[in-house]
Amino acid sequence: MKSMQFGGLRAACGLLVLLLGSQALANRSSDLVWTDVDADLASRAATQRTLPDAYRVLRLDAAALDRQLSNAPTEQVAAVKDSVAIMQLPLADGRFERFRIVESPIMEPALAGRFPQLRAWLGQGIDDPSATVRMDLSPKGFHAQVISWQGTTLVDALTPGDLQHVLVYRKRDAQRVGERPICLVTGEEIPADLPDFSQRGRPSKLGGVHQLRIHRLAMAATGEYTQFHGGTVIDGLAAIHTTMNRVNGIYERELSVRMVLVANNDQIVYTDGATDPYTNSSGTMMLGQNQTNLNNVIGSA
Repeated sequence: MKSMQFGGLRAACGLLVLLLGSQALANRSSDLVWTDVDADLASRAATQRTLPDAYRVLRLDAAALDRQLSNAPTEQVAAVKDSVAIMQLPLADGRFERFRIVESPIMEPALAGRFPQLRAWLGQGIDDPSATVRMDLSPKGFHAQVISWQGTTLVDALTPGDLQHVLVYRKRDAQRVGERPICLVTGEEIPADLPDFSQRGRPSKLGGVHQLRIHRLAMAATGEYTQFHGGTVIDGLAAIHTTMNRVNGIYERELSVRMVLVANNDQIVYTDGATDPYTNSSGTMMLGQNQTNLNNVIGSA
């Protein structure tokens, strides 16, 4: 009788180990790039960022991710819908989804040549054909924006410069801080409850026939902006690069428009708020100052 009880205990322990092992495997992507970790790890980021209401924290294998991204063809070689390069990305609900990806620079070649650390990719969903993604990698970490009929998911480095951990969350769960933005054209506050048009079920344009229009963009950074992001030109440029990559993720999907940073954009990324040509405390004044400065430094063409 005692032997039978012991055997049952061994069987129960074996089942428990099997269940725990299956649970651990379920929290890791099949390509072994992404692994869920304790969400409490995000508490260390609380001093450097405002945490979303709900989020997921993952550890990434930086070397494996770099291999996947480096194997992606450029969009001049293959359209994203035909790319054989496939990678998985984590979503906020605990799942991983597959995307076909291509390298898709948003800097002119001369600027990209001086700052090879800043790279960008474009992706089309396989498991969810309505999903598109824009990703970038820099010394500040990995960032991605996934847009689909289910909404928008953001992937950010857990802290600036963290190349091993990411924070994944839905855009709607992000907490707004500071004053509400104001449109300087009308003077009206921008509503806090703007509709999320990505949830209307519209199919992505990336798989269809369309003409992509590319516009050259000069985007300046005040000294205060650059200091906030680390203090060096590449710090400021990396922040601009991530922002515009995400903006392009929306514009390409909805308008077939892409903005590419001009070759000498680094010349208008300022590092000292005391000597830059902008009045940081006045958005209205900066609009006029910016036009004059861009004409002088970048040119009017």
